[in-house]
Amino acid sequence: MLEEIHKRAAETTDKRVNTIYMGGGTPSLLEADRVKQLSDTVYECFDVAEEAEFTIEANPNDINETLLTEWRNCGINRLSMGVQSFSDADLQRIGRRHTAAEAIAAVAMAQDAGFDNISIDLIYALPDMTLPQWQQNIEQALSLQVQHISTYCLTYEVGTPFYKQREQGLIKETTDELANEMYQCLIERLAEAGFEHYEVSNFAKAGRRSRHNSAYWDMTPYIGIGAAAHSYDGLHRRWNISDLSGYIDAVNSHQPYFEMETLTETDHYNELLMLSLRTCEGLDLNKLNDDQRRYCLHNAESLLETGHLTLQNEHLIATRQGLNILDMMIERLMQ
Repeated sequence: MLEEIHKRAAETTDKRVNTIYMGGGTPSLLEADRVKQLSDTVYECFDVAEEAEFTIEANPNDINETLLTEWRNCGINRLSMGVQSFSDADLQRIGRRHTAAEAIAAVAMAQDAGFDNISIDLIYALPDMTLPQWQQNIEQALSLQVQHISTYCLTYEVGTPFYKQREQGLIKETTDELANEMYQCLIERLAEAGFEHYEVSNFAKAGRRSRHNSAYWDMTPYIGIGAAAHSYDGLHRRWNISDLSGYIDAVNSHQPYFEMETLTETDHYNELLMLSLRTCEGLDLNKLNDDQRRYCLHNAESLLETGHLTLQNEHLIATRQGLNILDMMIERLMQ
């Protein structure tokens, strides 16, 4: 990864960096001196903004006071903590290594260490989860006084343990009706607590949106480092070899370690549509050419009539009702 950072810096003309994100996998397992090596190399090779947002993903049970201090010394100023649930039964069911008590303690420890920008992840619609249990999760999350909450509905991906258990009849998938009720409950309660629902799955206190993830949704160019990492420069998307050994061997032997595609006009339209409709700002029609704009608005007519979409100041925005069928709406509007 250190070698790739140097390679990418040599290829890049605009070296300005506004956000850094160490995530995917479990970077909190990495020794602090390794994190510092990566951080120092990024700062050495790129022009990192003084006010840059620097996030690291962390498992609650990896966190300790020494590690938090060392992270802050590396320039890390934001934590994204994979809490997932405040129910020990749920945590065991999804194979997490931490307990609810450890998650609560980890947040407090991070706050005591001076971190004032903390995000936690929660999952809803877990097997056998009831609405009151989900509400308890929300209340516990709010009691921690974190600045950002990301929430995800459990999906059953082919090959995962949950998928196999569902196919074997060992667990029952939460109904769409209950999952939607949980989502609506979440939106209402976090709004009451002063959180902005700025993206489908993300809620933030004022001024505490994830600047890094917001750049993805705004199609700002970014560089991805490491096995399976993706990058975007405005014209091309590239992705590194996903096999770890293959990635290491290719980088070290100066062989090609990534694949790349050039985006077509249609690709740009579809990606802009898919990403921007996830946000509270919606799709800026001024970013479309005349043909794309006509096509989009024509296909959006029925959704505007039913109240699933709204048109405000040249922005096509998904309503709260529309968020329930967002994937279907995006598919309808795509070219």
